[in-house]
Amino acid sequence: MSVVFAPGQQLVCSGTVHTLMVNVGTETTNLFLCRFISMLPARICKLEAAIRDHDGDAGLDAALSLKSSACMSGALRLGAVATALHLAFAHDDPAEQLALLEQVREIGPRTVRDLKRFLSGVWPTPS
Repeated sequence: MSVVFAPGQQLVCSGTVHTLMVNVGTETTNLFLCRFISMLPARICKLEAAIRDHDGDAGLDAALSLKSSACMSGALRLGAVATALHLAFAHDDPAEQLALLEQVREIGPRTVRDLKRFLSGVWPTPS
């Protein structure tokens, strides 16, 4: 089962990014977003390894890491999928883990694209 989103729902919530900027400043926000982007491939690899190795603890940790960082960076759709993936690891549901991992693989690059647009001075647009 996958996470279903409303048509046109943004990948990146500009309001969340703006709130982060207000709280920690533009430079720190930009650094955080750049780090999120650079760490996403490694986070996905950790999820893949946890599923492949049937390592529920590693999966819980990797999904929680992705969920937390995605939500803080405004990547709310990716955060929602990571939340569902965390639950799939908690319930030891390999089929659900695989289905949700596919969503992460699909949403992740599009989220990165929108975050890079924000970093270049263009707010993310609905996708």
